[in-house]
Amino acid sequence: MENEVDITPPLPPWEKTFMERLQDAGYYTGAVGKIHMIRPKGYHETALTGGKGVRWTQARGQNIGPAPLGQKYAAWLEKKHPGGYEEIYEQRRKPEYHQDKTAIVNVLPEEEYVEYWIAEEAKNFLRKRKESSRPFLLWVGFCGPHGPFDPPKRYAEMYSPANMPLPKTFSPERYKNPEQEIKTLKKVIAYYYAMMTCIDDRVGSIIDELKKNGQRENTIIVFTSDHGEMLGDKNRFGKGCFYEPV
Repeated sequence: MENEVDITPPLPPWEKTFMERLQDAGYYTGAVGKIHMIRPKGYHETALTGGKGVRWTQARGQNIGPAPLGQKYAAWLEKKHPGGYEEIYEQRRKPEYHQDKTAIVNVLPEEEYVEYWIAEEAKNFLRKRKESSRPFLLWVGFCGPHGPFDPPKRYAEMYSPANMPLPKTFSPERYKNPEQEIKTLKKVIAYYYAMMTCIDDRVGSIIDELKKNGQRENTIIVFTSDHGEMLGDKNRFGKGCFYEPV
């Protein structure tokens, strides 16, 4: 059962998270975006998304539809762009979206991309805490640069696939069509960089909000990640191995 990620059991109720310990110390805590706690513990308020990757069941050939990006994002998107959620749903149902090396331009306008919503929710949290002297913790989890690699159009055009360097450990001769594999990998790398740039910009907008609210000087910012991405190293993609890039 543990191998089926869609039904992995939640954290036991008796386990105390560091967010709960911060609450005990007087902190007001919030989380926006993607977190891996099935039942969030230790937050006074949340605005969460689901993941953007293909489900374990889909990877095994059982096409049960796209991974959800979460009800709150879907509701926001439907209000901002009626039919928008259906557009990304239909894009995710395309066969090419379910491949390990998916590189495709997101169908939504840039300002409706999920990373924008996450950043806006983070800024909303900061605005509400602006007048409070109570310390806070805000967990911001972006969905990218996780595969499938689907940056907004402007970011997708920032990096030319032709200029992307290949990993030193990538061996195209192992494939039946080496030229096509090289072309595919270069596009994946370019779109990976595009997604990172998009997230960098969103992080910058959050930091700007801290400065605007007079919160930057007494706020500690911690950057962390749950895993890396093979991105063609040793001819592998994703996170399901024990090599150093992951």
